[in-house]
Amino acid sequence: MTTDKLMEMLEASPGNFREVAFTTEMQVSFGEYLAGLMKENSFSMSRLIKDACLSKTYAYQFISGQRIPGRDIIIRIVLAMQLDVKTTQCMLAIAQKGTLYPKKQRDAIILYCIRKKKKLDETNIMLQDAGEEPLL
Repeated sequence: MTTDKLMEMLEASPGNFREVAFTTEMQVSFGEYLAGLMKENSFSMSRLIKDACLSKTYAYQFISGQRIPGRDIIIRIVLAMQLDVKTTQCMLAIAQKGTLYPKKQRDAIILYCIRKKKKLDETNIMLQDAGEEPLL
């Protein structure tokens, strides 16, 4: 399933997104969704592992569907791939990790960094400067 299709579902029925996304034949796993994004963006697994500071074994586990990464790992992936906010929120929803909420200081900083296409190290510096927990 494409990002556009998932976003259409989200926009059409924001309150029922999880029900629609996880109970229909259009169900998609986090690994499938990430693999599709990597293909769409010509982003290699080796680059993802390097840029998101992931272990090779762990990365292959969530691509294969054996594990679902935590919220901070997903955000590190987003920053590494320089994805947009809509795709980020969709990834977090699929993984059932809670979307970013701009009224929370940490989430607001992360949203800002995603919008400004900041790298992981720049994001961590901004989080630490604000007294927030870094992503790594």
